[in-house]
Amino acid sequence: MELNSLVDTFKACYPDINFKQGNSFLWSPKDKTVYYTNKVTNQTSTWSLIHEVSHALLGHAVYESDFELLNRSGSLG
Repeated sequence: MELNSLVDTFKACYPDINFKQGNSFLWSPKDKTVYYTNKVTNQTSTWSLIHEVSHALLGHAVYESDFELLNRSGSLG
């Protein structure tokens, strides 16, 4: 599936989440926006977009990295 088609699908399924093209993949809880880029391969961009949308759906708020998020959740032991 092309990235833009996947973005359109997510927009339709999750109207409370904004999607904007940017320089990288990123979830901004402040803006309720998933930023994405077309500058990487299709497979990488697809998984990166799904990853960031997952942060939005799980209500992840403020953290510096995925490692910090895992540490906060207790997933690292």
